[in-house]
Amino acid sequence: MVALLITLHLILPTQLPESHTEKWRKGWMGTRGARVGHRAPRLEPAWTGNSAQEQKKQIIRQKTQKKLYASLKGTLAINNVLNIMKKLGWGGVTKGQFYVTKKIDGPHCHVVLKQLGIPFTPGPFKRGMKTPVSLPGKMIGGIFYRWAWGSKKALIFDCPMVVALYFAAPIFMKYGFDEILYTSTYRYTRVSGTRRLSRHASGMAIDIKALRGPHGRVAVVERDWMRIAGTAKDCVGPLPKGIPRTMREMICEFETWPIFRRILTPDYDHGHRDHFHVSGAYMGEVWRRRRYAGRPLSRPLSTYYHKKILPHKLPPRPTVLEKRNAGKTPVKKPDYTPPVDIPETPQSD
Repeated sequence: MVALLITLHLILPTQLPESHTEKWRKGWMGTRGARVGHRAPRLEPAWTGNSAQEQKKQIIRQKTQKKLYASLKGTLAINNVLNIMKKLGWGGVTKGQFYVTKKIDGPHCHVVLKQLGIPFTPGPFKRGMKTPVSLPGKMIGGIFYRWAWGSKKALIFDCPMVVALYFAAPIFMKYGFDEILYTSTYRYTRVSGTRRLSRHASGMAIDIKALRGPHGRVAVVERDWMRIAGTAKDCVGPLPKGIPRTMREMICEFETWPIFRRILTPDYDHGHRDHFHVSGAYMGEVWRRRRYAGRPLSRPLSTYYHKKILPHKLPPRPTVLEKRNAGKTPVKKPDYTPPVDIPETPQSD
């Protein structure tokens, strides 16, 4: 019996054909056609760990990323940020879909903040936040963030939101702003009228009340934003030169970047009549954007009234920014008159 088993063990392997997996394994280990002491021939195509279908998707993703980066060429600072986004593998656009990778998440995000030169301290740990960080200097990419009702409130975000604001800094500066006055960042609340948690509850959102720049440049959302029905071809709408048009151009440009998940403006609803709601994207999130200046074309314009006189004065400019801008040529102020309601243009849809 033992002799029969030994005979079968020696005969069967020579009679059964090798499977594709066994052939590939032998070729990969260098046993196919290789002599002792010689290097095995390279397999074609080389094994990369991905199937042919995944390789095609990766090639398409790289091509769409190149098109996106080519369309976003601007100032030198913006080009530098684009290079950083490429190195970090932040995200991009594929077939009209925006996406953010999972690479900058958890403790690795702290390493990214150090690489970007953003001073921070981990924590304090709050309910709903994964990787909370506090920014003692309140400066992200050259933009100063200040609480609109004072200067003592700590600036706390979830770590990926800080990286997103760093990418957004050159765009703010492109339109002449170096200071952001906000009313809210982290707060554990739900979306109004629903039971869904807001992005504020995870430290991934900021409500912007006003933006300021050197030499008296000021844009207050409640006072300067004008209600205009933008279209797919003209996101800004029929607005003359001035602060209102600058604000809409800035929001429309942000909507072409894979930085923020959503931007809500006074055009969206009455609840956002006095601020911009800017929310970041969770790591690994994929979304489509059909918004124009913070409002989907299918949604009617909100009804609200501008306030020509603000009920509260804005806090003074921080001395850090005044010293930095001292001696620089002032920005030419555009012709601007107090906001007046402009008749709405009919929507395309």
